[in-house]
Amino acid sequence: MNRFCIALLLSLLPLAVNAQEEKQEEKQEDQQDTANQEARDAGKIQARAPEKNGSEDADDYQASEEISEDLSVSYPVDI
Repeated sequence: MNRFCIALLLSLLPLAVNAQEEKQEEKQEDQQDTANQEARDAGKIQARAPEKNGSEDADDYQASEEISEDLSVSYPVDI
């Protein structure tokens, strides 16, 4: 019985090692994807940043995104 258990465990050992290697590879790919996404996001932020000139007024502000107005919400009077 003991020999059977040992043989079974030894035959399953390569499967566990292979699973660990795959997890490590996936983790490395995820880290690379995250780094690439952060780099792309940083490039987008820099591309959208307006150039600052000393002659610009606060009245010349150009919004980078369009914002819709908030709709009014009625509140209960008895609070």
